[in-house]
Amino acid sequence: MESHVKSGQQVLVVWKQLVAGEMLKDCVESLQKRVGKSGKVFLENVERLVMSNHKQSTFDVILSGVVPQSIVIHNDELLVEYLRILKPNGLLVLHEPVLESGEHPIVKVSSQVTCSLKLSGFLNIDDHKYESTIDTTVQQQMKEDYNIITDFHMLEIICNKPNFEIGSSCLLNLKKVNPDENTAKIWSISSSEIIDDDIIDSDQLLDEEDFLKPDPATLKVCGTTGKRKACKNCSCGLADELADEKGASSNNERKATSACGNCYLGDAFRCASCPYMGLPPFKSGEKVTLTEQQLKADL
Repeated sequence: MESHVKSGQQVLVVWKQLVAGEMLKDCVESLQKRVGKSGKVFLENVERLVMSNHKQSTFDVILSGVVPQSIVIHNDELLVEYLRILKPNGLLVLHEPVLESGEHPIVKVSSQVTCSLKLSGFLNIDDHKYESTIDTTVQQQMKEDYNIITDFHMLEIICNKPNFEIGSSCLLNLKKVNPDENTAKIWSISSSEIIDDDIIDSDQLLDEEDFLKPDPATLKVCGTTGKRKACKNCSCGLADELADEKGASSNNERKATSACGNCYLGDAFRCASCPYMGLPPFKSGEKVTLTEQQLKADL
């Protein structure tokens, strides 16, 4: 574990519950001696790492799950957070229990862990089996948490964050391509290539009769044979003319009718909204006129 750390580095140790306090203390003291006074070792529980909200590009090295008896399952969210808080070209060393074969909803095989690291953005991924024998405490915890008794081992993976920051950019010095002079010549036409004899004057195509405005009466084709009737797609104006005449005649013929037929009997027989409300009874069919003041609502 100490071999991955150098003097002056900022190191983050990530652990999980059930690790003895003495083990954590010994681990931190050993790493602190390695980094010296110019470096610093930070300790973080994996379940509170995201909530700690470390600044971007803070640590040179992250040691995850390397403390004995610490079982850390590295999901995608955790790997993305590691990539964010690592400095460019920073080192990630992780230990994780993996299955020899088969499938599990949480515990993965070694190839799945490697794939997750690649998809998260890590480079130079080196994985190998870390221990041939598993601590009894780890075995008991794997059985209680994941119902796995045998057929698993501890995997160690060493990888790096790319040597650039997320979202960084750089200018590409591309070779400037000069345009071909012959390309412009293809689309150019010299005056000598234009033959005036082939060009026709558009004014010569029109006679004096073409400039005369036609008589609107001659344009009507609707209703010229007997009864006045507009065509289906009338464009001469006859359809609008007939519609206006029909509307005028219907307005003249429309008569005011009573909704209940009892308006002439008096207020006792009239509706609440009857315009004749308040007027004396009148004979059926007799024309009754209302003044403008009577038509206004009482407010």
